[in-house]
Amino acid sequence: MPTKASQNGETSKMKKYGYIETDPKMPWCGEYCSDTYSMYTESGDILVDGIVEVAKGTNADWPWASAKLEMLGKTEGFEEATDTQVREAVFDAIGYDNDTPFYI
Repeated sequence: MPTKASQNGETSKMKKYGYIETDPKMPWCGEYCSDTYSMYTESGDILVDGIVEVAKGTNADWPWASAKLEMLGKTEGFEEATDTQVREAVFDAIGYDNDTPFYI
């Protein structure tokens, strides 16, 4: 499994969407840390990536993608799907331009 160096040279175990922090000096030691969509779990990042890939593949508009995040956010364990940081990451990953209104 690939590793990522932390601030003090310790390594973290990399995953496709983030990593498990292994540095005992870091506050999130032992926890999943997203590098992609800012979800709290790798499962959450995988589900959000599915929304992104479908939106890109079908040229879906932002209201469609935002509605899917709302639906996911109503699912127990994935409530953070509606957090601004997650929505911004999805908006950017899909590639909407500055003319697309973010707040709908």
